[in-house]
Amino acid sequence: IKVDYPVGIQAVIDKIKRRGIPVTPYIFPAQPSAPYLARRSQTMVLVNDRLCTIQFRKSRKLTPNGREYVRFDNNVRVRKAEFALWAMRSGRAIKVYVVPLTHLRNVSAVYLPLEGNYVYRGRKPRKDWSRYERAWHLLRRKVHT
Repeated sequence: IKVDYPVGIQAVIDKIKRRGIPVTPYIFPAQPSAPYLARRSQTMVLVNDRLCTIQFRKSRKLTPNGREYVRFDNNVRVRKAEFALWAMRSGRAIKVYVVPLTHLRNVSAVYLPLEGNYVYRGRKPRKDWSRYERAWHLLRRKVHT
């Protein structure tokens, strides 16, 4: 099945495949009343048979510190998946974060630094998301939480 994904999404899929992890299109019924009408998602894929949603974002400068951050949303569409794959372009490289949805229960949005680590101003953020960068191992096996 051929799916024409947006450029950024396709770049993430290619990156996963280069790691030797199988990626297949996610096909879902267009309407519950017409199960024979199927649609291919342009933002959701099956990675090693795990349902993942891909968000590809550009960075924005945030004040007051002027560093570049990327905002990722945890919305209704994201919550349908087992994993959120958050991707951003940093120069020519693409950084991908593999975040289990079980770790996003009370979070509506996450800001990730484009370069380096978080800058702490007095207090640390509630969660350090940097440990999910390139966490491909989470997609290789079933995670029991």
